[in-house]
Amino acid sequence: MATDRKRPRGPVGPGAAALAAATTEGGWALVTGASSGIGLAYATALATRGVNLLLTSVDAVNLERVTAELRDRHGVRVESLCQDFAAETVLGGLPDLIADRRVEILVNNAGFGTKGLFTATDAATYTDMVRVNLLAPVLLTRALLPPMLARGRGAVVHVASINAIAPIAWSAVYSATKAFLLSYATAVWYENRGSGVAFQTLLPGTSVTPFHTHSGSTRLPPWAMTPEAVAASSLAALGRAVVHVPGAVNRVLRALDAFLPLPLRTKTAVATAVMRRSLGV
Repeated sequence: MATDRKRPRGPVGPGAAALAAATTEGGWALVTGASSGIGLAYATALATRGVNLLLTSVDAVNLERVTAELRDRHGVRVESLCQDFAAETVLGGLPDLIADRRVEILVNNAGFGTKGLFTATDAATYTDMVRVNLLAPVLLTRALLPPMLARGRGAVVHVASINAIAPIAWSAVYSATKAFLLSYATAVWYENRGSGVAFQTLLPGTSVTPFHTHSGSTRLPPWAMTPEAVAASSLAALGRAVVHVPGAVNRVLRALDAFLPLPLRTKTAVATAVMRRSLGV
C-alpha cells in the first residue's frame, strides 16, 4: 500500500491529472456533506482552483447559502441538491443531477456518528449511519468510477477517520463504518491501480467541525485540525498516497498502530481511552 513517506511531495500523476482536467476542461467535482466542516473546506478549495461543483447536504439552508457564496466569489458553476443519504432510496435524485456532468473528482465526505454505549442508541439510527457512511459512498463510487476508468483519469476520495485503525468502544458502529471504508476503498484501488484514476482514503483525526458537537463530544483536544487544513493536506497528497493521514499527532497514532502490534483487547482499550480522554466522553 502506498504511504505518505514513500512518494514525492505535491500532487503528481493521476491526482494532478484529475485536478487539471476539472480545472481547465470544464469538469466537475462532486462533494457530499458540503454545507459545513471538511466538506465545505473541500468545496471551497476546489472552487478556488476553478473547479465546477456539484454539492450535496442534508442541511438545505446552509447548502443554499454555500452554493450562492461559492458561485459568486469564485465564478465557477455550482449546483446543489439537498439529499438525505439515510433515506431508503439513499441516492435519491442525485443520479439525475450527475447524469450529464463529467465528474472528474468525487469526494465522499458525508457521514455522521454517535458516542455512547452501543445499546443506548436506537436501531433506526444505526440503520441511517450505515446508509450514510457506507452505502452512499459505495453506490456513488460504483456510479462514477466506470466513466473515470473509460477516460483514464479521475479521482475518488473517501473521508474516513483515524478511528478506522482500531475498534473504539462507545463509538462502536461509527468506528466500524470507517474501518469498512478503509478496507473497501483500498481493495478498489488495488483492483484499478495503473488505471490513471487516483484513489485516496483520508484518515483525519479530531477536527474543528460541527460533527463533534452533533455526536456528543464536549471538548476538543489541542491538536484538533481545522477543516481547511485537512482538505488542503488531502488535495496536496492526492495521487501520491492511497491512505493519507493529515496532522503530525494523527500520523504518530497511525505509525504506532502499524509498528507496535498489540492484542486486540489492548488495542481497543488504548484507542477507547484516547478517544474518551481527548473528547471528554
